Amino acid sequence: MIILGTISVGLAVFLMGIDEQKALALGPGGPLMEDFWENMRRYGLYALTVSTGVLYSVFQPIVELLRNPISAILVLTIIGGSIFIVSQVVSAMVGFLGYLFGVTEMVWMAKNDVAFNDQLNVISIVKRP
Repeated sequence: MIILGTISVGLAVFLMGIDEQKALALGPGGPLMEDFWENMRRYGLYALTVSTGVLYSVFQPIVELLRNPISAILVLTIIGGSIFIVSQVVSAMVGFLGYLFGVTEMVWMAKNDVAFNDQLNVISIVKRP
């Protein structure tokens, strides 16, 4: 939390410290361009403060729960399980199924003449002559 806060404050100070320079626009669009870049700078600060506030409000209750050892174990178990489930779902969606077959499944597949085609993601029965 401290590192995230330090980075956010440093970025905010950097964005606020940018000196105001006149836009190098030609013709009557000059003042409009200056307003545009000023609004872009303000939007960057707005996005930074909103995202930092959201992260703070999300992580603050979790930090409070981590102070109690029993709730800390529960929170860490939930976070670890969530990461594991999401990684399994994303891997299955991408089509990486090679790790699903353990040693016992591979032995069973070898004994029963079953083959797995990685390119087609299919399991087929191999008939030997």
